This record gives sequence, structure tokens and C-alpha cells, in this order.
Amino acid sequence: MSKHTGSHTPLLEALNDSTLSTIFQSSNHAIVIANKELQINFINQSAADLFGYSTDKAIGLPLTKIVTIDNISKLSKKQLTTIRQIKAFHQDGSDFVVDVQISKTNVNKHQYFSLLFRRIDEKKVIQNNDQKAFTKIKIALESMTDAVFISDVNGEIIEYNSAFVAFHKFKNKQECKRLLSDYLSCLEFFTLDGNSLPNDQGFISKALRGEIGTNEECRLLRKDTHESWIASFSYAPIQDERGEIVGSVLVGRDITKQKQVESKLRENDARFRSFFHENQAVMLLIDSQTQTIVDANPAAFSFYGWSKEEFLSKRIHDINTLNDDETKNEMQRALSEQQKYFEARHQLANGEIKDVEIFSGPIQHLGKSLLYSIVHDITSRKQAEEAKGEMEMMYQALVEQASDAFFVHDFDGKFVQVNQQACQSLGYSKRELLSMSVTDVELDFDLAAAQTEWAKIEPGVPFTLYGHQKRKDGSIFPVDVRFGCAIWKEKKLFLGLVRDISARVQAEKELREIQVRFQTAFEYSAVGVCMTGIDGKFNVVNQAFCEILELPKEKIESRHFNDFTHPDDIEIGKEKLESMLANKIKFAAFEKRYLKPDGKPFWVNITTALLRDEHDQPSHFISQIQDISIRKEATDAIKKHRLALQLFIEYAPAAIAMFDTNMVYISASKRFMMDYNLGDREIIGKSHYEIFPELPEHIKETHKHCLAGAIESCEEDPFPRINGELDWIHWEMHPWYENEKDIGGVILFSEVITERKHTEKRIRSQVQRLKSLRSIDMAIINSFDVSTMLNVLLESLKTSLEVDAANILLLEPITNTLEFSVERGFYTKNVADFNLPLGKGLAGQAALNRKTIHIPDLAQVDQQLTRPWLISEEGFQSYFGVPLFVKGNLKVSSQ
Repeated sequence: MSKHTGSHTPLLEALNDSTLSTIFQSSNHAIVIANKELQINFINQSAADLFGYSTDKAIGLPLTKIVTIDNISKLSKKQLTTIRQIKAFHQDGSDFVVDVQISKTNVNKHQYFSLLFRRIDEKKVIQNNDQKAFTKIKIALESMTDAVFISDVNGEIIEYNSAFVAFHKFKNKQECKRLLSDYLSCLEFFTLDGNSLPNDQGFISKALRGEIGTNEECRLLRKDTHESWIASFSYAPIQDERGEIVGSVLVGRDITKQKQVESKLRENDARFRSFFHENQAVMLLIDSQTQTIVDANPAAFSFYGWSKEEFLSKRIHDINTLNDDETKNEMQRALSEQQKYFEARHQLANGEIKDVEIFSGPIQHLGKSLLYSIVHDITSRKQAEEAKGEMEMMYQALVEQASDAFFVHDFDGKFVQVNQQACQSLGYSKRELLSMSVTDVELDFDLAAAQTEWAKIEPGVPFTLYGHQKRKDGSIFPVDVRFGCAIWKEKKLFLGLVRDISARVQAEKELREIQVRFQTAFEYSAVGVCMTGIDGKFNVVNQAFCEILELPKEKIESRHFNDFTHPDDIEIGKEKLESMLANKIKFAAFEKRYLKPDGKPFWVNITTALLRDEHDQPSHFISQIQDISIRKEATDAIKKHRLALQLFIEYAPAAIAMFDTNMVYISASKRFMMDYNLGDREIIGKSHYEIFPELPEHIKETHKHCLAGAIESCEEDPFPRINGELDWIHWEMHPWYENEKDIGGVILFSEVITERKHTEKRIRSQVQRLKSLRSIDMAIINSFDVSTMLNVLLESLKTSLEVDAANILLLEPITNTLEFSVERGFYTKNVADFNLPLGKGLAGQAALNRKTIHIPDLAQVDQQLTRPWLISEEGFQSYFGVPLFVKGNLKVSSQ
């Protein structure tokens, strides 16, 4: 404490008291005493430090030098006031904020003011920090999806978030209640079993009593809106630094949907358990870590033969014949869903081993990852597959060693299997053939048309086809094809047994060449031919027709064709005949039933055309009639048989027999039984030498060679029979193998060609006779009307060449124009207007160049050379144009 020079006041005298001075100077508070003129009379060290003055220099300064304050002189003696947040000044010119507490006192009848200063800059920082922290808390509260409620000690809401508003079904914060009593007045709390929850058991009340709760569930009801929901609450008291409860915090979450999901899961679990335990299929739940069987259904206990307690005490490798590592690998693949299907072998309680298929995948159950497996017993199927494999091995041996070419192809015509004979016949390796298709080896093959027919074929219905195949060297040869289909792995495959019939065809060709010359001759036609008036009465019939009806000509001619028609078939063909009379169509073909003299019905195929006179008026019908009863019966019979290995052997075109290494019969075809006159004799299991004791020694030697691995054959081999007759045999013998190296026996492919030998002799004789009839040819042709003969010629041409349609254009020499004459097989009238200048179009070019034109695919030809309706309306795909000559001069063009 210092004295101010020249200034001695009662206050200073009073302060000289050592006790009072010590109190003021030792105080941590800044204390300043001013007189009534507001001059500083006293300042302690804390105040001097606060304002930046020494105590000596501060005394006498006006109070306004250190603080902006006035009007304190009006304070009463007893009045005490506090002025907050006023500006104070430091000696260095800076300012700061203080709170000042002012009191008024008298000392020795002099008035003084004591001022207690407290700097509040740090307090403001703390307040600002608190405010920022509170702001962050509010932001955090607003970002929370759970409802948060903070109250004071009386239950009044201090703070809450937007989720709190939505949680309690209020529209906005203004609707929310501020007091606990108001809050409880609009809400009612229930336990989950439906009992009302007393207010003193409310979560806020519990928290204010110091209790803490986590995830306590109850049901809430809004009394005003009657909305109800299930909630989960966590609560706790808020305590100050002294541990006294000053409020509570409550966090609520709407778990209505969660409860619904849990309920649904419980229902699903119950449904799963019902499905699992009541299912007739074997089902297992397996712990993927320990490989233990966690659960199984009654079907599993029944299948494996253990009791429930015994079975559930086992691990999966106890029943699986795989080792531990293999079992673990399979389970890992199932867990990762890399593989869902397995085949295994499981052991039953009685020691029996069963083949099973397992469908397995991961599921979550009670927080654990388990494997859910469905087990099917496939033992019978496996046994069937093994038996099938043995049959396939025998089938493969039979097919591979067959003397005829064997082909299997799919619906696209691509080969999927061929035998060695097919490779030898065509000159390709097996690898080459399997990269090819039917179109590569069949001559003039129309895949699209074939596919239409293939789609109609039923399994087990074989039939015979004729065609031509092309070898690798380009040579062509005729074939006889035994054709059918089978279903393999849900896919339709087609099988063909192909035999080279070049020798037979050559002989038949010589006969056909003679027959073609006379096929226009009415009386010598191989089919029934008749001419009928437009009134339906027969005018002329040939001998073949008489033979079909088994009646002489005089009992047929002049009678109506309905007299010989089955009563149920009279209307058949009537509409087509009327269309021809109306000039809508040129010809018609249909099938109907005729009657024999004894009343027995039989099927015929009728092809008829209407002939017109020079005035284009209907003249008469000319028809060809063929008895197709045998074909009908054969077709019906074939449909009754199924395609299989045994039937393949049984119905093979050649006689086939299969022997073991002791030449004991394993199998034999019906053709074999028939060719060798064995009848119904039982030969399976008997020795070949017992059945045929007359076998010559060189044949027995051949058997030995084949059993040693050789392949032997003979085109013509005389075979004296025990009854004294002489048969001629064409045969080929191959070994068949039980595996890759062990010969299991031999297969004999043979054909009794005795009749063929006789037939060839007869054919040669007949050809010679027919050649002598050549002189009759022109006389017969010239004796008929040209139009009639052309129609007959064209119909025979269409039938023999197996084409869909054909027509003849006659050359008009004056105009050099090819004019329409006759046609067969066209659907539209366009062909009647089909006239061409010589050299124009395909037919014109064939005539001009005097060469045959063949177009395999009309779609690839320039439309200027053909007519669009040939493709669009008639649906033609390929084309032949052939110039016809008479004595070296071009007369007509056939197409």
C-alpha cells in the first residue's frame, strides 16, 4: 500500500490499519476504492495487475480511466449492484470485458465507492465452447434415428430430437408435451402381454430415481389417435459433479416391424421344422466345422437304420465311404455353392452300401452356418446304368463289327457316331466323318425337306429308304438304308444301317430302262390305269386295274366307279374332281378303299387328271390306281415295334449271329433263323456246329482265324445243305471284344443270295426279251393322242424320279417360244401361263444350250432367271431343266 503525495484522506488513514490492508492486498479479486468524485483512492495489487498500473500511479486517476462507468453516485448506502460485461481499459490501450460489483460506504463522514472487478473474457470462451459443444450435441441428436428425450429433475423436457416427434406419432415439435405429466396424459404404456404399466414404473420415473435400463420393451397407445406400436427403451439418470440427479435421458426405438419380422421368422422356422420332419425325403443338417450331424428327419433314421440318438451322435464321415479330406472338400464346395450336387456311397446301420445323390447348400440356423442336404437313394438307378453299360458295350461291338455301314446323326444331320464299315465304304477316316454331316455324303439331299420328315418319325418305327452316297474320291453308289430314330439323353437321334446295293441296282437299272420305254403304253403299265367319263363311268381299263379289282374288263367297263368304292369313302375325292371340272386344279391324288368281289375292302392310291378337248371342254379323266394295302399294313405293323439293340439285331437286313469264343450262340436275328430254315428252333446257348453239322472244314478254320483277331469275308460261297440242296452265301465275320484287347467271340453277318443268283439269271433273260420288244415302242407311242401320251409320260416321270412337280414346254419353231403343254404337282395356276422365249429363264437356257440344268438351291439364283412364285407360292427349293430331242432336233423342254 502506498500513499498518494499531497492527498491524505480518512480512507487512507483507515487503510493504514495493518489488518484491513492485509485483507485487501492478499485478495485474489481486483479491488478499487474511489471517492465521490470517482477518483481512485485505493487499488490493490490484483487490480493494479489487471489494469497495468503500479499502485502509486493508479491512485488519483479518474475511475473512467480504467472502466466505462458513471451514475454510481446515486446508489444508496445499503444498495449493492452488479454491472455485467462492461468495457475496461488497460494502460497499454487494449480493452477487455469485466463484471463489477459496486458498494457504497462512508468513512469518517466521507463517501466512498468500493468496486470489485472480475474479468470475464475466459468465462465467455468457456461459454462459447459450451455453446459449440451443445450445438454439436443437438446436431448429433437430430442425426439419430432413435428417439432421444432429455428432462430435468422435474421431468420437464429440456431437449429432444425429430425422431422423438415421429416416434410418438406427433405431427411436429409444437404438439410435443413439455412436462412429464402432460406426456403421460396422452400416452398409455402396456407390457407386451397386455397389462397396463403404472406411471411410477414409467422409464423416466425410474431414471429420476437413479435406475438404469437397457432395451426394455413395452406397447404404447396414443389415447387421442388410438395408434399403437411396440417400443424398446433405454434410460439413465443425469448426475452433476456431486453425484446428484439433475435430470434423465431416455432413448426409444419403434420395434413393431422387427417384432413382426421375428414373428414371421418364428412362423417360418415352425414351417421349416414341419417340412423338415414330415418330409418323406431323407434330410440332414450338418455342422460344416465339426462334420457332426446336427439334425435329421424321421425319413433319415428309417433309411440309415439307426435310432435318433445313435444317428445324431455320428459325424458325416461315419456314413460316407469317402475319407476325411475328401468329405471336407465336398462340404467346402457346397458351403461356397461351387457345387450343389454330389454322388456318394453311404453305409447303413446293417453295413449295406447305398449309392446316393446329395443336393446340398448352406443355411443359417441359430447363428451358425450349416449344410442342408437332401439325400436320394439311387442304388437301383446305378445298377440299371451298369446293366445299360453292358448292353451298350455289346451294342458297340455289334455295330462296330457290322458288315453294313452304320450312321447316327442329330436333327441337323451332323454325324455323332459311325462304324468302321461306314469309314471303309465312304473312304474317310472316322475323325473325318464325325466332322461331317449327311449332306456331305448323300447325293441330292434336301436337308430342310428331310427335317420335315424326321420330325414325324416316332422312336421304334424303322423303315427302309433308298438313295445314293458319294465317296471321298467322288464316286457315287446306290444304297439301301434301314432308317429309324431313338431318344438319347432327351435328344432325338437318327440311325441308319446302310448297304451298298450297286450290284442289285445295276440289274434293276437294266430292267427299268426297258420298262421306261414302254411305261406310256397303256396296256403294259405296271399300275392300274383307267379312263373315266365325266359322268364317272369307266370307259377303258388296263389289265393291271382288272387285277386290282379281281374282275374281268367286261364287268368293270361302263360301270360307275362308286360301284367299286367302299360306302364310307364315296365322298373322298369328290371335291377334287369338281375342282378339276371347274378348271381350278389340273390333277388330284387321294387314297380311298375299294371293294373286292367278295366285299373285302382294300386301300388304293388314286392319281387322276382331267383331259380336255380342242375346245377346252372336259373330255374324260385318266387315272392311275395302285393297291397300297400291303404298304398300309406294313406301316401299321412297323409302328408297333420299338427301336432297341435286340430289335436292331432282329430286324437287320442281313442275317446276323453272335457267338462266344466256343462258337456258342449268344444272339441271332430273325433273318438268320429264316434264311437258314431254323424256324422256331431254340439255338441260344447251343454250339454252331451242333446246329449246322454240315459246315465244311474251311469255314471252321475261318472261325479260328477270327477268334484270333482276323476279319474274314466271302462274296459268294457255296454251302451244301444237309438235305442235299445247294445255297449260295455272302458272309463276313468279325471278332468282338469284351474290352480293348480281349476277344469275346465273333459276329457273323451273312446273306443267303441263292434267290438273287436265280433272279439275276432271270433278269438277264427278261432284259433280252424286252429288248426284242423295242420295235413295238414307236408304234405304241404314235398310236395315242400326243396330249394323252405326254400326260402319261409326265406322270410316270414324276413317279419314277420322285420329284414334287414337273411340266413340259413344247417348242414353237416359228416364234422360237417354249409354250406350256402339261404339268404335274403344281398348286397354282401360274404354270399354265409359263411361256418363255428360247434362251430366256432357266428352261429357255436349257433348251438353247441343249444341256441339262440343275439348280440345287433356287434361293441363290438371280430372280430374273426364274419366277418368284416358284419359291413363294409353290415352295420349290431345287430345279432340273432337261431338253428333249426327237431325231436329234429340239422339240420340247422338261422342267
